[in-house]
Amino acid sequence: MLTISEAAASLGVLPGTIRTAVSRGLMQPERVGGTSKKAGMLFVRRSEIERYRRERLGKRGKRGPQKQDVA
Repeated sequence: MLTISEAAASLGVLPGTIRTAVSRGLMQPERVGGTSKKAGMLFVRRSEIERYRRERLGKRGKRGPQKQDVA
């Protein structure tokens, strides 16, 4: 398992991107330590990072129709 910062580095994104993905339910972390919802540290499994890479990265923004040259 990787920390949020380590997961972000492996994906080439900022840690805030990982936190946003977690808060939106796009990535499922593991909480280690503590007993309440907010206590403890968040870790992300490598399999979860790879799933996120396959499903989410490279799909940013909207793609409009491609322009065609008219000769």
